[in-house]
Amino acid sequence: MYSSIRIASRNTPLAKVQTYLVSNEIKKIKTIKQIDLLFRETPEVTSQSSVQEIISANFKKDLKSDSIDFAVHSHKNLDLETSDDTEIVSVLRRADQRDIILLKKSSLENPPNTFSIFSSYPQKEKNYYQFLKEYSPISLRNKDFIFHTIQGTITSRIEKWEASGDGIILAKGSLDYLLLDNYPQADEEDIKRTREYIKKMLKVSQFIVIPLSQCPSDPGQGGIALEFKKDRRDLHSIANALSIYTVREEIEQEREEAKVVGSSVQVSYLKRGYGTVIFKKGTTPEGSTIIQQELKTSHQPKAIAISRVYPIPEETRKNIRKPLEGISHPPDGNLFLIKKNSWLSHWEKRDIKGILWAASLSTFKSLTDNDFWVSGCSDGLGEEEDPNLNGYLPKSDFLKLSHTSSSIVPSRYERFATYTLKLNSFPDLRERTHFFWMSGFQFDTALHKYPEIINGYHASCPGITRNYIQKKVKTPVDTFLTYEDWYNYHITFK
Repeated sequence: MYSSIRIASRNTPLAKVQTYLVSNEIKKIKTIKQIDLLFRETPEVTSQSSVQEIISANFKKDLKSDSIDFAVHSHKNLDLETSDDTEIVSVLRRADQRDIILLKKSSLENPPNTFSIFSSYPQKEKNYYQFLKEYSPISLRNKDFIFHTIQGTITSRIEKWEASGDGIILAKGSLDYLLLDNYPQADEEDIKRTREYIKKMLKVSQFIVIPLSQCPSDPGQGGIALEFKKDRRDLHSIANALSIYTVREEIEQEREEAKVVGSSVQVSYLKRGYGTVIFKKGTTPEGSTIIQQELKTSHQPKAIAISRVYPIPEETRKNIRKPLEGISHPPDGNLFLIKKNSWLSHWEKRDIKGILWAASLSTFKSLTDNDFWVSGCSDGLGEEEDPNLNGYLPKSDFLKLSHTSSSIVPSRYERFATYTLKLNSFPDLRERTHFFWMSGFQFDTALHKYPEIINGYHASCPGITRNYIQKKVKTPVDTFLTYEDWYNYHITFK
């Protein structure tokens, strides 16, 4: 084991932040006495791909000659094909995989007929366009969106947007790294200057964090990779000590999938305790459109007949939601909406004192259909999916708008009730064996009336309802992304 380690990366604020995060973790290894950091200048070439090719080639040359021990990369910039001479390992926690759209407030106040959007990801532009035309506030959907490919560092791209564009799309994970201020080197001049510049532009913009279901990430997006010489087992042990198994698996699976589907199809893997969520969207080389979301996990035995499942489709439409009276305007702060019913119909845009965040894409769309600006959503994966907005807002906590009976289920958010939920009478559940629950309140009400169902097979979507039920039942709670997925799984009966 070497006591001195030499780490190289690009001399850009983003690469330096990633390198500092890596080196700070390596310093915790007791046998490492010294770390030398080498920041290489970016070559003058015309395209981002050329930059990465030249940098990667130079790093490989230095690694092979033992001039350096590690090279630090943004994982999404690496070739999908592996090298015979070097090894690559994903390290540290993965930053946000999603992309973020920033639109100037000045452009939104006087909307042009055509919005000029800057992006570094031409392979994703079709997904971006479809998202903006379907999910932006309805007053913008009749506008056109023209994309312009730009390259360079995060700072140089933002400068180009500041000078002449209406909007820009960036990898949110890259912004997240640059907005960090809780590590020892955070106040270095160029890093601090970049952080303050991003914050300045955030103040004059509205943002939307694009859901992965609508625009999956590039393979490895948000991840940091360490590259080192293959025969250096001492370095392999250091890299493994910094690697997180679930992150490593996510990125490896994305990269393997990308080799198969090509660059025009984007794929995101999310490893969660209940399984692996996969979002896939794009166009194959043969011209076929792929739109797919699935959950890979083990499931309970299937029901033996449709008469054994609850609810069947006609039994899902009987709940009555009634808005509470006397709430003249929304509460102050950032608001997390679990259902479209959470938002009261008489509330107006001018009364919002924060941002809106939706639990699901359907809630997102119901709000933007009424011309509200929604900054993102949890993609139906539950409130455990952190919005990751530290640095983007003065305060990043949320108040959850929900129904009056929701407090029985523990939540990470403080609640504000805006409606009542009345469950119509249940059918006789004593002969049912398989159940899908929309809320903890629904489960408790049914269990109180039919205690014997505790021994059945229970399912829910990811989130706090699933977690709440799991603490009460004997068998593992099954997880599906939607009620429809659960029902379709069971009606095959085999």
